[in-house]
Amino acid sequence: MKGKPILLYGDMHCGSISGLWHPEAPKGEGGKVGLNYNQKAMWKVWSHLLEERLPKRWPDGFPVAINMGDSIDGRQEKQKGTCTETTDLTAQTNVAIMAQRPLRDMVDDLYFIEGTPYHEGNDYLSGELMASALNGQPNQRTGKLTHRHLFLTIDGIRLFFTHKIPHFQIYKSTPLERELQRALRKTAMEYAKERDVLGFAHVHTHHLVQFPVGQHLKAAFTIPCLQVESQHATQPSLFNTLAHFGMVVIEIYGKDEDPPFAIIPLTYPVSIRKPKEYVYP
Repeated sequence: MKGKPILLYGDMHCGSISGLWHPEAPKGEGGKVGLNYNQKAMWKVWSHLLEERLPKRWPDGFPVAINMGDSIDGRQEKQKGTCTETTDLTAQTNVAIMAQRPLRDMVDDLYFIEGTPYHEGNDYLSGELMASALNGQPNQRTGKLTHRHLFLTIDGIRLFFTHKIPHFQIYKSTPLERELQRALRKTAMEYAKERDVLGFAHVHTHHLVQFPVGQHLKAAFTIPCLQVESQHATQPSLFNTLAHFGMVVIEIYGKDEDPPFAIIPLTYPVSIRKPKEYVYP
């Protein structure tokens, strides 16, 4: 069954030493060009997605794509900028724009979701600049180019997207099921109860919860990220949660079809280098 594909990606964290970085973009004040070990692996996967995997499966492109936020890493106040390529937000934003230009060519309408203020700044200026440079769809309610919440209806399927959702170290599907259950309460707003699909980012892992409500399918999910585990995110434990690297595509078949939609993760095994082990004979 062929449906309308909706592409979702986010959490690029351009500027972080563990975030996506364009190989031709200069780093820091010295203007040095080059990628570290993790950035090389991430750029290889990003290029494979844009040049091979997406065009092969969806040769006609995407009617809608959504950048789910946190495209830049920000100034890293907590880490004093020690894990950035640069703390210059304009430079980080320019790298994010460079990375997304090939993707823009395969998308009709591109939307930008606001990420977290810690990374993007309280004014979300980076998102506005990206949306302007990449011809993002404007927010008709606020006049801005970015969206805090995005409501879409495509072939009768009602969708909702926002960046942030609570992060659980274990039981990672709990926040998703909670969002679905809240939307089904009798006291919920009508625009919430009628949503078929809820999409989130922020937690850097892909998880999906879906179940039938009467004859209707309801789903909530988080998308993978485009960053490997940062020092800030890594817990002081041997058993850390690894980030899921990639994107998600929602194929919309229509509200009268069975199934009405499908959530398709495009993930890759990209992770930090194995630690050095010192062996004594």
